[in-house]
Amino acid sequence: MTYLNEKQIVGQLLNAYNTGQVASVVNYVSVNRQLLKLNPVIIHIFAQSLRRQGDNAQAEKVLNQGLKKFKNNPDLLNSLGNLYLSMAKPTAAINVFKKALQAGSPSPDIMFNLSRAYNQASRFEEAIRQCKHLLTVKPDYSSAKIVLAESYVQLGDRTTAKRLLQDITMVEPGNIKALNNLANLFREEGKYSQAISYFRTAMTHQPDNALILRNLAACYVLNVEKEAALEMYRKAIGLAPLDWQLHEELALFLWAENADKPFQYIESQIAKTDTPIDFKLSYIQLLSNADEFRRALELCNEIEKVTSSLPAAFLVAKARIHRELHNFSDALHYSKLALATKGAHTIGAMSEHGYALLSVGEAKAALTYFQTLHRLEPANQGWWTMISTCWKMLENRNDYLWLCDYTNLIHVKELFQDPIENVQFNNQLSTVLKDLHHNSNPPIGQSLQNGTQTYEDLLESELPILQQLKVRLIEEAKNFIRQSTKDKKHPFLGRLPNNISVKGSWSVHLHTAGFHKSHFHPQGWLSGVYYVDLPDEIEEAGQGWIVFGRAEVAGQHFEADVAVKPQVGSVVFFPAYMWHGTNPFSSQKGRLTVAFDIVPD
Repeated sequence: MTYLNEKQIVGQLLNAYNTGQVASVVNYVSVNRQLLKLNPVIIHIFAQSLRRQGDNAQAEKVLNQGLKKFKNNPDLLNSLGNLYLSMAKPTAAINVFKKALQAGSPSPDIMFNLSRAYNQASRFEEAIRQCKHLLTVKPDYSSAKIVLAESYVQLGDRTTAKRLLQDITMVEPGNIKALNNLANLFREEGKYSQAISYFRTAMTHQPDNALILRNLAACYVLNVEKEAALEMYRKAIGLAPLDWQLHEELALFLWAENADKPFQYIESQIAKTDTPIDFKLSYIQLLSNADEFRRALELCNEIEKVTSSLPAAFLVAKARIHRELHNFSDALHYSKLALATKGAHTIGAMSEHGYALLSVGEAKAALTYFQTLHRLEPANQGWWTMISTCWKMLENRNDYLWLCDYTNLIHVKELFQDPIENVQFNNQLSTVLKDLHHNSNPPIGQSLQNGTQTYEDLLESELPILQQLKVRLIEEAKNFIRQSTKDKKHPFLGRLPNNISVKGSWSVHLHTAGFHKSHFHPQGWLSGVYYVDLPDEIEEAGQGWIVFGRAEVAGQHFEADVAVKPQVGSVVFFPAYMWHGTNPFSSQKGRLTVAFDIVPD
């Protein structure tokens, strides 16, 4: 019998990990757990293998136990910090990386990881300081320059970010991440030809990089080179057939182009026996967002026949499908199963069960769930939306009007006092916006019906007229905030900041009979819509008006609480949690708007 020494064991485990045999590593160490007391490298390899299997919780447990044996080991602390970053826990990562730096001589890699953690935590000034300090230690550390550039972008200094990335590409012409990030900066500014040039340069170095191909395809879409976009998407899918984001992006493009079979590439993959359930579940969610509930249910039933242990996310998805199909008893059944599932996706299960309860008129029971969800996620404005819906159904008028005080919380203002300036500005803006509406169909999962919506963050464009509009909107939003009265318990009036910024903006062009289904903006704070061009039918019987309070809940009917008549050159501000939609209109002339969300800085 041959016995391996510690060095040989580490070598074999490392070789197995590097060759992708992570299951073998996990199985071997799980059977021989005494190995975890021998060497911190074994702990590191074991934890990394668990991570690659998707078991982050066990990886965290193994690393923390290892740190009890090998106290303050910098490598184990670094591994734990990286795990926290992958779990989107940047504050925990920061604490661990700081401890690692204190435990041993300053390691450039740990210093770099700390800068990444600051960046992920949106502590961009600290990320910049950390990167600059690291670059005094290791001036040629290009990855640190990339994080530094990312932080500058978040603080609005795109010029410095571009210079940093261009400096990297001068020294390292094949640095794919620098080329990709630089291209994306130009893309965000609407400079698609320059973005395409950088993506194509990246392709010369890595022609089989699916991410670069996907980003290039997206740029071709924005530059209205649709055949080139389709070619790049197809090539990327050939390289990464299980990349869901890639498949989804192509499907959304084909849907917007009114293709006969927008989901054909996904369906081809679904038909293969080795397609993982996560991929199928993502497709079910996409089908649901496209209101293709029958096909979604068909796929759910196929999965259920061959899968013994269904994840909570699947149960939540099936509950939603049944609810939208008005199979409310089945919706309640599956949402209850999701709530009872071990390790359940608590937020999703509670939300779906709350919706199902509302659908059958059980507003009091639903209220309990949505209030709990608000406590779990206080920043999510959507829970206030659903609480308001419960209060409305329960005829709790005082609380409802406190939350949805339409008189004081809807602000309507003309941006231009001079009628001539108003006409000139909006005529110019209309020309610019209409040139950005290339699609045939509305996007999947959005509120608009019979119309189109622009890609990208509209007000991030460097076009002067869009920047002028952005400045005017911010100024008027600040005026509205200054006029509002503080109420510490209120989700909007409890946060009346001095500094605000736009977080997401887009243009919508509704055609005849077009409208917005009632919806809300869970990640916003203050929402708004600016009216650029309107049909004459706005004057008739509320056509094309924006309405508030008309909740969208399957099985229930709600009347609007208030409607506001649009006017060219005016903006309507309102809290993001308010239900809002529009009435349809009949006209050959479209309804052109700019919508946006504003958040406190």
